[in-house]
Amino acid sequence: MSGGDRSRRVGEQIQRYLSSRLIPELRDPRLGFATVTAVDVSRDLRTARIFVTIYEADPVKRKAAMEALTGAAGRFRRELGRDLRLRFTPTLTFLEDESIERADRIERLIHEIHESGSEDAGEGDEDRPGGDESE
Repeated sequence: MSGGDRSRRVGEQIQRYLSSRLIPELRDPRLGFATVTAVDVSRDLRTARIFVTIYEADPVKRKAAMEALTGAAGRFRRELGRDLRLRFTPTLTFLEDESIERADRIERLIHEIHESGSEDAGEGDEDRPGGDESE
């Protein structure tokens, strides 16, 4: 078993644990609705970067939610160490995962381009007399 496999498995355990137990139990009004999207654990298992998506349009509220998670990192680490029985419990760093927001923005742009392209194509059809030009 390589160190990469172990760190990946520990990351998956941390992700499941945070998603199912700790974040729902936090009950911080600043948090709103958050999802742990990925956990990246270092090969030596000393640090873990927790990627979280905050489903909130207001950037001020998203920032407050990230502050709530960062403030609870010590508690999360203690409970992870106790319940997962890791020799070393990694230091947790919470980062906002903006990939879903970025993908949504790209999808909207593609949709807008597609819409404007079909409108341009439709304008050309109006100039043509009804019927096939070969007749």
